[in-house]
Amino acid sequence: MSRLVSSKCPSCGGSLQVDPEVAVASCGFCNASSFVQTSKRRAPSPRPGFVIDVDPVVSTPWLALSVMVSLVIAAGVYGWDSIERHLPASIARANQARAPARPTEVAAPPEIEQPPSAPAPSAPLEPSRSERPPAVIVPEESAPKTPTRTKRVMGSIEAGEPTISGRLDPSVIQKIVRQNHARMRGCYELGLARDARLEGPISVRFVIARNGKVSNVASGILYFPDDSVERCIHASFYGLTFPAPQSGIVTVAYPFILRPKQ
Repeated sequence: MSRLVSSKCPSCGGSLQVDPEVAVASCGFCNASSFVQTSKRRAPSPRPGFVIDVDPVVSTPWLALSVMVSLVIAAGVYGWDSIERHLPASIARANQARAPARPTEVAAPPEIEQPPSAPAPSAPLEPSRSERPPAVIVPEESAPKTPTRTKRVMGSIEAGEPTISGRLDPSVIQKIVRQNHARMRGCYELGLARDARLEGPISVRFVIARNGKVSNVASGILYFPDDSVERCIHASFYGLTFPAPQSGIVTVAYPFILRPKQ
């Protein structure tokens, strides 16, 4: 029987008891499904949305305790001399290897007489004015060079139809997200400064808490090719504030398309 592992829901932050042998875990608070990732079972690529990292715990201390109890009982019945005769020779060699080696005495090297130090060279005499070479005059350029300016590439954001799970007016959510387009465009134009041909779809998944604050911003089913732009857009959603939902929390998946302006 597998041991349950305590974890947090990546969607709403609720406490979960996850079975490492089960591939998918469901949250009892927000009903979000998450892939259970262990050291032997890794999440497929592309990422399947929410992922919970767990490692099954192996109870090795009980095995060590049972071995020690067996040795103590055997020593009381047969004696330690009889047990030591049946120990494998590899254990005896390992004990000898762990014993500290006795340091060997090394004879001190004989002292070597140092030769007398040579006198320091005297500073060279400064040449007279008549012996100095004439100064070379470098002509200045007629006109200074003007630095070249790189053309700034502007970006555009096209919002798709959001998927909303919860009791909050969709038109209110769309209006507040549109007000965040300027910050999202600034993140995208930072990526365009590095690559003028950068474009593609992006999906942002976030949770609106009971007080209207945004939490658990993550990537949806679409991934943008520039990770730094994606992280910057995720950070801009944390500054949004929505009206408090009528009950519970609201989960939103919002798709966008980022393109350079023609």
